[in-house]
Amino acid sequence: MYSRFYGFTTEPFQNTPDLDFLFLSPNHKEALACIEYGIQQRKGFIAVTGEAGVGKTIILRSYLTKVDAQKQKTIYVLNPKLTFDSLLTTILKELSAEPVAGIAAQKLNQLHEVLIAEYRNDHTVVLIIDEAQHIPIETLESIRMLSNMETATEKLIQIVLVGQPELDALLNRSELRHVRERIALRARIAPLTKTESEEYIDHRLNLVSREPRAVFSKQALDRIVKSANGIPRRLNILCDAVLIAGFGYRHAIISGGIAKEAIAVFNGSHRSQPARRLQPRYALGLLSLVVAVAFYLLYLSAIPSITVSGLSEATDQNKEPLRPVLGNIGTDPVFASDTRQTDPVPPARLVSEFDAKGRDLSPTERMELSETARLLAVLLDSGRVVVGRAQPAINNPRLEDKGFTASAFEAQLRREFQARTRHDLHHLAGAPMPESAKPLLLRLSFFMQKAVHDVQSDINKKGIGFKGFIPATFGTQVAHSFSKDTGLKLRQIGPPGKEPRNPGNKPDDEEELLLYAVQKNHPRVGDHIVEQQLTDNRGVRVMLPLFYSRQCLACHGNPKGEVDISGYEKEGFKEGDLGGAISIVLTAQNKLTKSSE
Repeated sequence: MYSRFYGFTTEPFQNTPDLDFLFLSPNHKEALACIEYGIQQRKGFIAVTGEAGVGKTIILRSYLTKVDAQKQKTIYVLNPKLTFDSLLTTILKELSAEPVAGIAAQKLNQLHEVLIAEYRNDHTVVLIIDEAQHIPIETLESIRMLSNMETATEKLIQIVLVGQPELDALLNRSELRHVRERIALRARIAPLTKTESEEYIDHRLNLVSREPRAVFSKQALDRIVKSANGIPRRLNILCDAVLIAGFGYRHAIISGGIAKEAIAVFNGSHRSQPARRLQPRYALGLLSLVVAVAFYLLYLSAIPSITVSGLSEATDQNKEPLRPVLGNIGTDPVFASDTRQTDPVPPARLVSEFDAKGRDLSPTERMELSETARLLAVLLDSGRVVVGRAQPAINNPRLEDKGFTASAFEAQLRREFQARTRHDLHHLAGAPMPESAKPLLLRLSFFMQKAVHDVQSDINKKGIGFKGFIPATFGTQVAHSFSKDTGLKLRQIGPPGKEPRNPGNKPDDEEELLLYAVQKNHPRVGDHIVEQQLTDNRGVRVMLPLFYSRQCLACHGNPKGEVDISGYEKEGFKEGDLGGAISIVLTAQNKLTKSSE
């Protein structure tokens, strides 16, 4: 009705989980990452909670559009008021198995056999239970038996419980402690903050506006945001009602008074005097539409807004699903954000050659790529650790020759890398690692030594303290030079949801989701490699998370806002906070070849 008047291509605040309007606050990103990470890692039980209308459904839809329907079988339960026997029957039928006649125990044994067969066929089985706060206690207590179905290392079925905050209270009951103890990952989607609510409204308006312009005055926007209390569904309904009122008044920019009146009508209260008399031909239409919106809200709260078949079959081949794999490598890295830009290096002499056949990776090839990427990430971080340990000497203004030469650095790098991987950089020829990794490791080591060699005149200057040669600047420069030289994608990235000091270190969308998963669930004991298999199965992304050490807090700790020695404001981080990662992507079979010049 109002779209043409306001110059919209479509109505911006329809209350459906339309992924075209997807808005991810940091809380939503954490929840999405928790689901992706937990399922790919086969963690077993995952719980996601949040108030009604906060965006749980659209998060689920966003996840399910990314999965490969050929490899993941998703059972989506919209009505959780089932007995355990009925739930088993539903799962078996969704997996194309005819349930046996008999008691639940017999169906449980049958399901175990079906899940084993799915696992052998490299299929992931996921059970998603929406509105899980309504699950009968007896059913929920029995569901724990599904988590007992496992191989020696992995769960055979992944269970995602999605519900309102009452689900948390339900799980905290003493009789459900055995279920509670099996939940590996939890995420809580909080209401949007005031700033996030304003960004949410702007996001939806920008998607439908033919040209950017203000529609709500500041007073109107403030009233909408305050009344919605951070609930996206309520923001949609109130914005829609206010736009209808604005259209009735024929106001191109909606005032606070009109917004107040529309919100009051929607909430069932009345003003003694209207802000302004409606034109008679629009008054009846406004009243009818506001009433319709109110009934629509009740309708949405009473019925599910998506279908099982639509969710289980949706795919998006243009996005990469997260497939994290963890592996311990065991040391505490030093992290500090970058403060220096690097100049481009000369044209590459080594390039990455993509497999010309364009075929999928075999399991062996994927393992080799993953191990190669892991070793490269660990080597780069080993260099960062060495540079971090040398900071007291490098920044000592009383010393001239710091003794931190390229050869001294190389000796320390060799020891650090060997301690973390058991591989000696001087004896790689017979090392038990992928052959493709060996020349790449030596090439990366060369660029690290070159970076130290190139700054000798700076670090040996007497009378000057801070030199600006810190782990972050070192890591960014080396990664840039190595990537230019080899054609591989090696990056040092900052933490999620934060603007890094060096804009070039900002994580992309997939990296950010992985970082949110790490931030939410990392045990903070040792280091973990996180692996993401690319959608086309022709490559992998490996990330090595980096955490702030005590040494880093001199520049990145408290008091927040205070200017540090490098001239940047401190961010207020604490020891152990996620500081970013080393990220590397390897595609197909990476071979070193001479580039054509």
